[in-house]
Amino acid sequence: MKYFFFLDTYGKRHIIVAPDIEVAQVVAERGGLQKEDLYELQADTFKVSGFLISDR
Repeated sequence: MKYFFFLDTYGKRHIIVAPDIEVAQVVAERGGLQKEDLYELQADTFKVSGFLISDR
């Protein structure tokens, strides 16, 4: 399984777990979300320490 960062059209951020990006898209669609951005999180996705998602 892989982790995907999903940004919906309302600006809300989600982490989706799926075997590939196509299945991640299906998961989002079944959840009633419309895609603004979707990409796989990999070890080198981020270069700086910080919050990925926060309720602050």
